[in-house]
Amino acid sequence: MEAKRAADRFGKELVLVKACVAALVASMGWPAMYGTRDYVEAGGLMRYGANYADYVIE
Repeated sequence: MEAKRAADRFGKELVLVKACVAALVASMGWPAMYGTRDYVEAGGLMRYGANYADYVIE
């Protein structure tokens, strides 16, 4: 139970950091591309990279 709470807390902090990074870059007017969708969801400009769903073997 304690490990789950720690993971939830870490996840929330990580989302906050990604939002801060995206906001800082945007406030400086720098165009930016990120490797994961998380940064775009946090306010970043765009993502460029592989679609990992394509690698899943059905």
